[in-house]
Amino acid sequence: MEFRPSAPTDTVSADAAGVASATQLPDAHLGFVNSDGEAIALENGGRVPLGDDTVAEIFLSPYPPDWNTDLHLFPLTKDYFKPVADVDVDLEYDMVYMDHGIDTQSGTKIADGRYLMPLSFLVYGDWQVDVRMESAMTGEKDLQFVVKFLP
Repeated sequence: MEFRPSAPTDTVSADAAGVASATQLPDAHLGFVNSDGEAIALENGGRVPLGDDTVAEIFLSPYPPDWNTDLHLFPLTKDYFKPVADVDVDLEYDMVYMDHGIDTQSGTKIADGRYLMPLSFLVYGDWQVDVRMESAMTGEKDLQFVVKFLP
């Protein structure tokens, strides 16, 4: 799966809310799937919109991904980037082009606004990660990412 830039530029910029916009990252291993179904290259630690008042920072550790990689999710308010408390987080992931069976798990709350989900990749390739979040502030949100696990 090819990652697409959201605008023709070689840098990552952010709008006033800190949401990643124009991206062209040739070595990107992380992409955010937008409402049109396109995977947009996302810098590790980039922000994606959750709604009018919130964003989520997404980190993979290690980066680039390895056989065992942790997904770190930080839901934040857009105004002062304060952590969003009491979020229920679950995810499912599987390969994009080959069915290895869907792995599911709940996010482990590290602190308010910090959630950890370990990913175990079986083979090299593109992996689809679907994150479901629910809180009083964000409501129910579904985020979809593609992680490129390459040799």
